[in-house]
Amino acid sequence: MKFSWKKILTAGLTAIMATALLAGCGGSGDQGAAKKFINIATGGTAGTYYPIGGAMAEILNKSIQGMNASAQSTGASVSNINMLKDDQVDLAIVQNDITYYAVNGTEMFKDEKVTGLQGIATLYPETCQFVDRKSVV
Repeated sequence: MKFSWKKILTAGLTAIMATALLAGCGGSGDQGAAKKFINIATGGTAGTYYPIGGAMAEILNKSIQGMNASAQSTGASVSNINMLKDDQVDLAIVQNDITYYAVNGTEMFKDEKVTGLQGIATLYPETCQFVDRKSVV
């Protein structure tokens, strides 16, 4: 099965947009409602997370009236979990292993479980490579 980055990104962003739209439904029906601000924690500007967060913000801004979403350059996954925990951002792009560590209070989150995290979408499959020195093998 061949993966297309465009299809994967589109599917992920569609899921996020649908979630945001559903969350925005309801209320008093006041057409003059205040803008909704959403800050999306991403990663460094040279990495993959930042442009994906920018694309997410653009789709949200174009699709939801009164939306003001923006991508924030961050230190990536661990920083993003901490910013979510401290209510400094509304959404974050995070690697699944880092989320696992946070929820279970292991590794860099040892004895500091982070509660209340909720996954929204898988944005793309990530390939991990294990590299070893020849002398070890």
